[in-house]
Amino acid sequence: MFDEIVAIISDYSEMSVCEIDESSSLIQDLMLNSIDMVNIVALIEEKYNIVIPFDDVMRFQTIHDVMEYIEEKEEALE
Repeated sequence: MFDEIVAIISDYSEMSVCEIDESSSLIQDLMLNSIDMVNIVALIEEKYNIVIPFDDVMRFQTIHDVMEYIEEKEEALE
């Protein structure tokens, strides 16, 4: 999952894939803005067939947060 998320995010970040890790901050390290986040969330929703409410998106601070959220959503669907 990490590689898939990084692949999506790297298209919007100024950092290369090899510079991104689970603790990378979406805003401070990857320098993503609100428009980037809207696009990233839409791609994640499509890829994982989930819906991410805006309030939940606002809690995403790191790559790890995004991965953890997706895992929780997938477990809830099982």
